[in-house]
Amino acid sequence: MLLRSVNLRYDLAVPERLSHYRPTSRSLAVVRSVLEADATMAVAAYGSGKSLAAGVGTLIVRNDPAARAALQPVIQRLSMIDGELYEEVVERGRSGAWGRSVVLAGYERDLARALLRAPSNSPPPHDWERAGETSF
Repeated sequence: MLLRSVNLRYDLAVPERLSHYRPTSRSLAVVRSVLEADATMAVAAYGSGKSLAAGVGTLIVRNDPAARAALQPVIQRLSMIDGELYEEVVERGRSGAWGRSVVLAGYERDLARALLRAPSNSPPPHDWERAGETSF
């Protein structure tokens, strides 16, 4: 099976494009960095899964109900690699907490201006009446 490379700018809007992610102990460092909002630089070979892992972390941060079905198999795979992170992800899903993300690509001379200029590619907050229905 051939898979195309991940482009976060476009693929976060279609969570199913990230549902083939197979977590490894190495790639989970990227997922965890996104969840913990650490400023991190991931350096690895092209095609090693950096963007895929970052995309999955971003979808978990967003906690968007529309992405839940696509994330379900990923989260189940996560339980086999890192039980602690799996529990954190499940709890986040149940909590109804949500986050936003901004994807920047390439060098930005003025980061503050780039952040203001970049559209948030995150969905708006949940329908709070349904927040308790979260289930991973």
